[in-house]
Amino acid sequence: MPNISILKKHSKVFANGDQKYWLYYRNNSNKTIKYLYVTVSFFNAVGDCIGTEEYKCTGPCESGAVKYDTLDFSKYIQMYRDCKFKIREIDIEYMDGEFVENCEWEYDEDSTLGETNVIRIIIGVCAVIFIIGICLIFSSN
Repeated sequence: MPNISILKKHSKVFANGDQKYWLYYRNNSNKTIKYLYVTVSFFNAVGDCIGTEEYKCTGPCESGAVKYDTLDFSKYIQMYRDCKFKIREIDIEYMDGEFVENCEWEYDEDSTLGETNVIRIIIGVCAVIFIIGICLIFSSN
């Protein structure tokens, strides 16, 4: 089994042009991760590599746990609106000092984030109920 499973990638472009990318990952190793180093390459519309950056994700991330970190892609997105990216390499530094370069990893498209999704659904339902309640209060006046 790979050391890391990428569970979900989510990005958002803000009004000021900044783009943040949320990377959810699961630690499949039997050790606690101190840092995860993610190397990402960016490509323009014709497929030319326009840059490569290393992002440091801070743990700890216990064995079997799911964690997420935010990566800032603004530098490339602002230069090339239609830019694409690809994760090139993931390195791991464990709490015991071991360092694994270019570790084995996978993108697990079929994964779910379990409790994280349940919490989001509950928050969404509560927000809808709140809005309906406000509408009923104003419509009765």
